[in-house]
Amino acid sequence: MSNKQQTAVERFFMALQIRGLFINDDILKCYEQAKEMEKEQIMEARIDGDTWSTAIKEMRAKYAELYYNETYGGNK
Repeated sequence: MSNKQQTAVERFFMALQIRGLFINDDILKCYEQAKEMEKEQIMEARIDGDTWSTAIKEMRAKYAELYYNETYGGNK
């Protein structure tokens, strides 16, 4: 059993599917773009929320991506 959280974009997309919306290529493309934007926002928020030295910004970015992947399951 996975303990990964759903992002808002994932939850919204699932709600559309549950309600029987036909998912065509355009909608799927928009969904993937929104997921990528949301991932970047979550990672930036994680970096900005940390108080680490700016000398290790690259390490913070990798840590933020690890946090995102562990919390939300990475790229699906």
